[in-house]
Amino acid sequence: MREIINIQIGKGGNQIGLDFWEALHIEHSLDPYGDLNHSSDYQKEKFNVYFLETIKGSYCARSIQVDSDPDFINEIQQSYIQNLFSQSSFIYGNSSSNNNFSQGYSQLELLDQVQEEIRLQAEQSECLQGFQLMRSLGGGTGSGYGSLILQMLNDLYPKNMISNFSIFPTPGVNDIIVEPYNAVLSIPGLYSQSNFCFSFHNGTLNKILMKIIGNNTPSLKDLNTIIKQSISGVTALWRFPSQISNDIRKFAMNLVPFPNLNYINISLHLCITKITNHKMK
Repeated sequence: MREIINIQIGKGGNQIGLDFWEALHIEHSLDPYGDLNHSSDYQKEKFNVYFLETIKGSYCARSIQVDSDPDFINEIQQSYIQNLFSQSSFIYGNSSSNNNFSQGYSQLELLDQVQEEIRLQAEQSECLQGFQLMRSLGGGTGSGYGSLILQMLNDLYPKNMISNFSIFPTPGVNDIIVEPYNAVLSIPGLYSQSNFCFSFHNGTLNKILMKIIGNNTPSLKDLNTIIKQSISGVTALWRFPSQISNDIRKFAMNLVPFPNLNYINISLHLCITKITNHKMK
């Protein structure tokens, strides 16, 4: 089986990651405790790409949750899908990176824990195809520490594929002045150390919510709902049987003509319909 290890970094990355796993456990007929409900062969054929079967017969996510402080990690541990994650996959420090790229990049004390958990999950894979990173480039942990982890993955796993789901900041959405600097400092790593990157822009997501859906005061949860539906749709190629681009390497071969042209735009209409229906309810 061609496994993928998900690494969600910082508050923004973990918020998206939590929504992502909430969607996946429903799509693959898992209950919140990791037990498999009645499902079709189609749902189960590539089930192990994102889920690992435990010795108890239940399933847990191939995922690592990383943050510089425990605040949002605690929310994941108290969420209704908390049992989908192994306890060793929660890695966090005791101090914030203060929205500073250099402060996040220099947090070396957590790197050994992250490296060990990646090694453990890689050894639990039959044929690891690669990693996917989820992070916001506006914060210090997502940008700085995310870049450090990206560099480490390239050094230790040079033959495995790496994809990024990255959120770019927009002036006016948050009041953090240094967000553009954090994002700019993250971009070189996306070019040189990532096979491809799916980029999301907070400003564009705001326009979708305000102009198309009619939500004049969109929250971060509303933005993340669109991102969740988009990531779920893209990764369906790797989670379900398909004839083309059915793993990360083939996906990159089909969509990335040159290494530096590795930014991929997502265009989905159904995610808007689902959100609209949810709002109407």
